[in-house]
Amino acid sequence: HNKEVKTNARGMRDKEYSVKKPEDVYRIAIIGDSVAFGTYLEQRFTFGEILERRLNEIRPSEVLNFSVSGYNAYQEEIILKEKVSSFNPDLVIIAHCLNDDSYTDGLGALEREMSPAALGPRWHSKLLTLILHRLERGVFSRFPDRNKVERLFISLNEESKKHNYQTLVLIFPYKYKTMEHYDSLTKHDWVRRLLNKHSIVSIDFLDVWKDKSPKEREDLYMRDDKVHLSRLGMHDVSEKLYEYTLMTKIFSK
Repeated sequence: HNKEVKTNARGMRDKEYSVKKPEDVYRIAIIGDSVAFGTYLEQRFTFGEILERRLNEIRPSEVLNFSVSGYNAYQEEIILKEKVSSFNPDLVIIAHCLNDDSYTDGLGALEREMSPAALGPRWHSKLLTLILHRLERGVFSRFPDRNKVERLFISLNEESKKHNYQTLVLIFPYKYKTMEHYDSLTKHDWVRRLLNKHSIVSIDFLDVWKDKSPKEREDLYMRDDKVHLSRLGMHDVSEKLYEYTLMTKIFSK
């Protein structure tokens, strides 16, 4: 999209960070898909980068962005368990999009599950693997799997207790003009009930942005795109997270 994208040695769209957290540093880890990754935007305009700059005005802080475009809840769970916890974060943020219950798309190491079922094993031939993948995608991509979302939230709870960090889930709505025309309310309600069930703190930006005018809400997203945030939208998210972070006890220590 005519934007430079660089990844560090850990596969993150971010600068290099030591696995061991520096002393007196407040560390946040963000896990998500293309919204948190910042598709269509330069890295400095992502809400993670903006938040890091804002927090460093108060105390040394790091915001590590583990998000990858196209990931769903299953792949985010793998990132949580195998990468994030080893960095000893103080706060882990899941940037949840409403399509995170989608088919597991990808041919790399993180495609360990075919949803809802696989047509066959992985082949040694790259060509046969690609053909099988295309066939699976055509068959299964129409069937969302909400179980993978709940598994992610369960793992978030388990990992946070094991590694002693706080958690927060952000819920991002699709672009809409009025609530009367918004057709994803039931999905928001389902995610919020799931989070309440597992006692996970969340911020639903459907509520945060509901009092804005249709034009103001439209400006939070990229033009002709109902999912990805604009620079203004990223800034708005970072300000909400900045306010939230200042209220946490662990940040003030």
